[in-house]
Amino acid sequence: MCNKKDTGNEVFVNFKTINLPTYPMIKPLFLFIFIALCNITYAQQKLDPGVLKKADEQVLFSFKLKSNNKIVTVCREKDNKYLVYRFGTADKMELQYPAVLNEASWKLFKYSGYSRGGGVQNEASELHSISFTNNGAVYQIYDDWNINEGTDAGILVKVGKKKTDIPGDVKTKTGTLAALKNYGRLIPNTYSPDE
Repeated sequence: MCNKKDTGNEVFVNFKTINLPTYPMIKPLFLFIFIALCNITYAQQKLDPGVLKKADEQVLFSFKLKSNNKIVTVCREKDNKYLVYRFGTADKMELQYPAVLNEASWKLFKYSGYSRGGGVQNEASELHSISFTNNGAVYQIYDDWNINEGTDAGILVKVGKKKTDIPGDVKTKTGTLAALKNYGRLIPNTYSPDE
């Protein structure tokens, strides 16, 4: 409240201190709204594999290609009955490997994984790939990370001596091939530093 006194040439105003109620929930509320908006934005960018994932499967790794927005998925059946690679769009599957989905499918893939922590003499990095041969072509799906260069994903296709690298859009990447480290009984790590 305010009391005003007029003493001729001067006006004195005496302000009474008013304690407004504090709202301790304001900061957490704004934080909650901020996080919710971030999650909504992230959910809009999340990749929907559509027909490239069945209801009883978990996507281990997936991304869109930069060149044509085709989708690459590596899925496992939830009870580990099979491992499968699929390629196409959310509406149409163009390639599934292997054709027969059973526990023997795990043996048709080769997994290579390497993790290195950072330090004075080296940079932190993760190098993971899964490969298979189909109709004379070797497909290598890779999922790499390096502290200096960031994330990289894509497909390397080898036919004879010709190699074609098809880069993925890392902004659409879901999951990681590093998850295959947890399935060593089904798909052993074949990493060799000479690769």
